[in-house]
Amino acid sequence: MDFSAKEPSLGYLYQIRYGLYLLLTSKQEENTKILIESLDDIEIQNNDHVSLYQTKYHKKRNKKLSDRSTDFWKTIRVWCEQINDKTVPLDKAIFTLVTTESIANKSIINDIKNNTDISKTIDELNTISKESNKSNDKGYKAFNLLSDSQKIELIEKIQIIDASFDFSCVVEKIKKELRLSVLPKNITPLFERLEGWFLCQTIKHLQDRKHHISFNELQKAILYISDKFKSDSLPIDFPDKIIKSNDTVKSMTFVKQLSLIDSTKRTKQNAISDYYRAYYQRSKWITNELLDPQEEIDFEKRLIDDWERKFDLLLDEVEGKNKVECSRDAQKFYTTLYITNVPQIFIRERFTEIYLTLGSCHILSQDLKIGWHPNFKELLR
Repeated sequence: MDFSAKEPSLGYLYQIRYGLYLLLTSKQEENTKILIESLDDIEIQNNDHVSLYQTKYHKKRNKKLSDRSTDFWKTIRVWCEQINDKTVPLDKAIFTLVTTESIANKSIINDIKNNTDISKTIDELNTISKESNKSNDKGYKAFNLLSDSQKIELIEKIQIIDASFDFSCVVEKIKKELRLSVLPKNITPLFERLEGWFLCQTIKHLQDRKHHISFNELQKAILYISDKFKSDSLPIDFPDKIIKSNDTVKSMTFVKQLSLIDSTKRTKQNAISDYYRAYYQRSKWITNELLDPQEEIDFEKRLIDDWERKFDLLLDEVEGKNKVECSRDAQKFYTTLYITNVPQIFIRERFTEIYLTLGSCHILSQDLKIGWHPNFKELLR
C-alpha cells in the first residue's frame, strides 16, 4: 500500500497556486476577494455572487473521472451539505470542479459539463445515489437530501474543468496575466516574488489572522514588486535577520576581523546577519539576471574607495600607539563609521537597504580587501 503524502501535499500547493490564478483573472469583477479552505477549497466572492471551487490534483493524468469517482461524489457532498445547511445561497452561487483528470465522452459528468438534458442527468444521479458504495455513501446521502428543485438548480450551476492545466501550466497562465507589469526578462522574478507574497497571505488567512485576500491587495503587491524592477531599484528578498550558530561562522575571516577589534557579541551577530543577507541577495539578483555583474564590481570599488579614505585617517591616528590603543581606536573607527554612520553608498539609487551596504563591506573583509584593524592583513595572513 502506498502511504506517500506527496500527492495530497501537491494538491494543497496546487490549490493555492490555482487560487492566485483565479484572483489574478478576476480583475474585471468589483471588490473581489478570495478565501481558502472556507466554504470550499477556494471561494471567490464579489458583490454579485460567490464562486466555489473544488480542486482535484493527480500526478497521473491518464486517469478518468467516472460517474462513480470518489472525487466527484466528495465534491457533490460538500456542495449539497452547504445547500442543506443554508451556508451557501444557492441562487447566488456558482460551483466549479477543477480536476487534472479527464472525463469520458459518454458519462453523466460530461453531460453536466455540457449542460445536456438536466432531467435525464438528475434521474441517472438519483439511480447511482441509491447504490451501496462505502466511499461515496455520504455524498449519495447529501444529494438525496436535496429537493428536486434544488437538484435542478445545483446541476445547472455546476461547471467542470477537466484535464486542467498542471503546475507548470498554471505558472504560464499567471505569467501571461503579468505581461504588462514588467519587461519580459523580469516576468519570472516577478512571479516568484508574487507567489511568495500570496503564500504568506494564505498562511495568515489559514491562521485566522486575516479574513480574506482581496484583488486590491494583489494589485498593490504587483505594483510594489514591479516598481523594484525599474532601472534605479531592485527587489528586497531578505528583509529579516539571518541567524547563524557561532560554530558555523567563527572560523570565517570577516568574523575574525571583528574579533581583532574586540567587537561585542551583538555587533558580531548583526555583522553575520548582514553578511549572509547581502551574499544571498546579490546571488539571487545575479541568478535572476536583475543585476549586471559589472554593477557589483563598480559597487565594490566605491565601497573600497570610501574605506581607503577613512582607513588612511585611522592609520594616521594610531601611528606610534601600542597594541591596546590600536585595537581601541580600530573599534571606534568601525563603530563610528560603519555602524553609527553607515556609508551612503548604494548599489542602485533607490535600493538603500543598510544590510546590503554593511553586508557587502563584510564580504570584502572576508577577502581581506578591506579591514578594521590597522594591521589586519599581517594579523590574519
